[in-house]
Amino acid sequence: KKIPYILVFKEFQNLMNADEYEDVFKIMETMMKERDRSNPYPVTYIMSGAMVNAMKLIFEEKRWFYRQVNHVALEPVDEKEIIEHVVKGFLNGMGKSFDRNLAMGACELFKSNLWYMNHLAAICDALSKGFVTENMMADALSSMIAVHEPRFISMINDLTDHQLSLLRAVLDGVVKFSSSDVIEKYRLNSSANVRRVKDALKKKEVITFNEKDEPVILDPLFEYWITNFYFEIR
Repeated sequence: KKIPYILVFKEFQNLMNADEYEDVFKIMETMMKERDRSNPYPVTYIMSGAMVNAMKLIFEEKRWFYRQVNHVALEPVDEKEIIEHVVKGFLNGMGKSFDRNLAMGACELFKSNLWYMNHLAAICDALSKGFVTENMMADALSSMIAVHEPRFISMINDLTDHQLSLLRAVLDGVVKFSSSDVIEKYRLNSSANVRRVKDALKKKEVITFNEKDEPVILDPLFEYWITNFYFEIR
């Protein structure tokens, strides 16, 4: 009986921190090809990583492991499922009431990010005795901001003026950055500079670009913070 093996490489993009990472990738490619041909036992390799743009660089731009791997996208959890889980979890597990509209608002704010939803729910549970109110939600959000703000400030301090300007343009809804009016309005100097700034923000994992080449801020709480507390847009 053939026994399947699964080899999991967590935070795979961290291999690129080594100076000789290209040699490592070449060895891995060869090893995977030879193992597929010679090993009687089926092997599945899983390369996972939290750094979105770094993983895209490896597999899509540099095309390492070309035709050896398939991208398995983790689809967002349906908003209705998250809301149902939160409401039922509070009711059945703690005997508390969590209004569906409040849960929906949290989902929209965090763009259905489960890690932030769990963080918010834990704080709301600690604050509430029977009902989770809108004021409690606001207090929970303030607590989350207090926890994560030092990290956000560190991210901001690592950005240049041009990178901050392009990030402001993203928040303003700009999707095409090389037009003369956008370059002038946000003082981005030139289309060549725009390309450099975009690449820098991708490398720092602040933004990514979807299949339509539209910018997406990767961290929804950071997006909320920089919108409301740094740029004070609304």
